[in-house]
Amino acid sequence: MPSLIKDLAGYFLGSVPEASKARPPATTPAQRDDKTDAKTWWWETRETDRDAFASSRHRAHLPRCKRTGRPLKILALHGRGSNNDITAIQLSSLEVPTRCVADLLSAPRDSSPQSDVFHMLSNRPFHEWGHDEKALKGVLAYIERYGPYDGLYGFSQGAAVVTALSKPGVAEGFGSKRTWRFVICACGVPPPGDGTVDLPSLQISGRRDPFLSASRALADVYEAPVLLEHAGGHELPLKLRHDARFKDALDAFFDRVLEL
Repeated sequence: MPSLIKDLAGYFLGSVPEASKARPPATTPAQRDDKTDAKTWWWETRETDRDAFASSRHRAHLPRCKRTGRPLKILALHGRGSNNDITAIQLSSLEVPTRCVADLLSAPRDSSPQSDVFHMLSNRPFHEWGHDEKALKGVLAYIERYGPYDGLYGFSQGAAVVTALSKPGVAEGFGSKRTWRFVICACGVPPPGDGTVDLPSLQISGRRDPFLSASRALADVYEAPVLLEHAGGHELPLKLRHDARFKDALDAFFDRVLEL
């Protein structure tokens, strides 16, 4: 496991600092950040980039998790050059308002939009997760403050982040805990390093996505993933809400995780 943490640190930092080779006793990400990094996380200073999916506020009609007796709650991370407005559109394609509660978290680094179309869909700034270990620690700190979350959702680069954090021992290596119980990845790309994720997962890919091979490689990181493919590209088009096969597969997956 230390080698996996080292691989991830190298990916998100670009290199592994000497201090990471011998970690002190585990502390929470917030505690460690106060000592070694900036005293606030990016999501504490950018309040407009922390969102609850508006339709998720109407919780009375949502199905209840067998274990907790409450609706499922997920944390959603966007891809490179995107933002929470784009994530909200994607979650609408998955009909999240009828399935669970969702919090949306925007990435720390500024970025140009991944698609020119995004300017027509959002007037907010666009962001990316970048190659920064602090992004991983910041997501864990957010989970500790606003969770617990039953699952994590990630699109494209966001899927690499949630996968990296979901590998056994990684959250603990950053002084936190893996408390979520399932993962949804859409048009995702794999993080570096060995090891598999032993959580139920739904892996959504687009048949015409130029990153389709990366999405398939990401699915291989998970044990027994549920694979779901749509006819589009690097996207979750709204028309998926009218695709009966797609909806049935989503229903089956959410029915399964409600029983966890």
